[in-house]
Order: sequence, then structure tokens, then C-alpha cells
Amino acid sequence: MERRVKNLSSYRGWNVVLLLIAFGWMGQSAKAQAGYGATRTLSLSAFGGATIYQPDLGSDYKQNKVGYAFGGGLTYHLGSLGFSLEPRYGHVPSNSGSETYFLGNLKVEKAMGPGHRFHPYSLAGIGYGSISHPAGHGDNSIVYGIGPGLDFDVTPHIAVKGDFIYQFWNLGTPHSTFNPHGYTVAVVYRFGDNRFGHHR
Repeated sequence: MERRVKNLSSYRGWNVVLLLIAFGWMGQSAKAQAGYGATRTLSLSAFGGATIYQPDLGSDYKQNKVGYAFGGGLTYHLGSLGFSLEPRYGHVPSNSGSETYFLGNLKVEKAMGPGHRFHPYSLAGIGYGSISHPAGHGDNSIVYGIGPGLDFDVTPHIAVKGDFIYQFWNLGTPHSTFNPHGYTVAVVYRFGDNRFGHHR
């Protein structure tokens, strides 16, 4: 019995130590956050803009085509880092077949530069793509995408975005693998005051 009581006492001692460590860590985190600026943990954004893409298909495979893309982001903020889930929809018209895609991207960004207005990032995603051929039939593919980009904060709510995405398509037939790729320039709207607190 005495041995059991002694063990329980030691467990209580460890619990007190762990609680003190936890409170100390939370205090330091709160202090660091206050020094950095009151930053939201989660934030939402939306964007839309133009794309310049090479469809990499048929007679247009080396030609630049102008399309559009729009999407949004749910971002988890950790200091100057942001980790986002970014759905993106894009459409690129082409004489060989218009390409439409939807990607679910994982995006990692870092706020840096004067005023921490620059947000270089990299993203990678998977989704679905379809091709509408001039003859009236269509094809579809699982789509993978990867690329770098940069957001620049103009105001606490408005940013401009520029990125490059390289895609991987496969229509499931011999010699049907191709790689549309190109640039997107867009305007970003950030809901609420969520620019990592860097404007303070």
C-alpha cells in the first residue's frame, strides 16, 4: 500500500511538472505572437485571373493560349509560414481541344521582405482534367500539378499573385501523356485582417 501511495505521489509530481512546462510554453507562444502581431490561426482567401498556357496537345502544343483560372485558399498560419489547401479551376481554349482542369493543391508560403509583403510559395496538387475536342468528343484524365509562385500584398486585403504550374496528364492510351504548363496572374482577396499580422 505504501508503495502504491508513493507511486501515485510521484505521478502527481510529474503531472505538476508537465503542467508547468505546458503553461510556460503557452506563455512564451503568446508572448512571441504578441510581439509578432496578433495573427489569425486560420484565414480564407479567393483569387481570379488570367493564364498563359501551352496546351502541349495537337497542333497547338508549342503555342501560348490565354485562358483563366480562379480558386481560393484556407490557410493555417504559423508565424511567418502559411500552409494552405487551395482548390483551383482553370480553362484554356485551344484549336486542338480546350482543356479544363480542377486541382486541389497543397501550398506552403513564407512571408518575407520589407513589411513582410512578399510571399514566395510552392504548391503541388492532384485533380481532374477534361478535353473538349473540335470534333465534339472529349477525353479526361487525372491531373497532377506542381510549381512555384509569389504573392505580393498591396493592402491588408488585396494581393497580386503570379505562379507557374507544370501539369501531368495521361488519357490512358499509348502516347497520350502530355504536359500543359504556363503562368497565372491573378488578384487575391483576403477575407478579414489576415495578412500574417505583418502590416502592424
